[in-house]
Amino acid sequence: MLKRLAANYDQLDAAKVLLENGADPNFENDEGMSAFTYAEDFGYTEFVELLK
Repeated sequence: MLKRLAANYDQLDAAKVLLENGADPNFENDEGMSAFTYAEDFGYTEFVELLK
């Protein structure tokens, strides 16, 4: 989950590039978390808005 790494390091621009190049915003890891749920759980509000 590449966007999760971007969210982990607060790299909104990196997440935008990944999405623009076909990254799946609905991909879930083995724990059932998507980039959206990860960003929401950890308070990354800009990422939540980007992934809505």
